[in-house]
Amino acid sequence: MRFRDSAQLPDRATVTREEQTGTNELGEPITETVTVADGVRCAFTPAGTEFVRTESGERVQRPATVRFESDVDVRAGDRISVA
Repeated sequence: MRFRDSAQLPDRATVTREEQTGTNELGEPITETVTVADGVRCAFTPAGTEFVRTESGERVQRPATVRFESDVDVRAGDRISVA
């Protein structure tokens, strides 16, 4: 889904990731935390429990979600801080 209005993205987030910057004398990788995006607009929905009205009347756990515009580079393993 593409957001056309920035009002739909009320929060701001910082995306960081671990990147390999070299190796030590034993050949082990040396990593560094790199800020990929800072202060980008997003929409954050916190985790919660919902009651679903079906015949069984289940409670469903919903994970927290963060939605970004399409030009934000987010990968598996990235750390997202929402402000």
